[in-house]
Amino acid sequence: MRKAIRIYVLATQLILTLALMGVIGIFIGKKYYSDNSMMTPILAGVGLIVGLFLDILFIFQFLRNEARHEKTT
Repeated sequence: MRKAIRIYVLATQLILTLALMGVIGIFIGKKYYSDNSMMTPILAGVGLIVGLFLDILFIFQFLRNEARHEKTT
């Protein structure tokens, strides 16, 4: 049960981080590049890539901490 909760939390964080970074990219694109319609989707894509990168870092950190915790118990 505990492992299922961890997987659920990681998956939820992945989805929310990707969505939030994409929305931030769209917001920046519309705010600063309103005349160039191609810049908004580019910045949204960059936001998604940054969000994916941050999630991968978080998952590796989480797994490393879990392995360390299992060794001590």
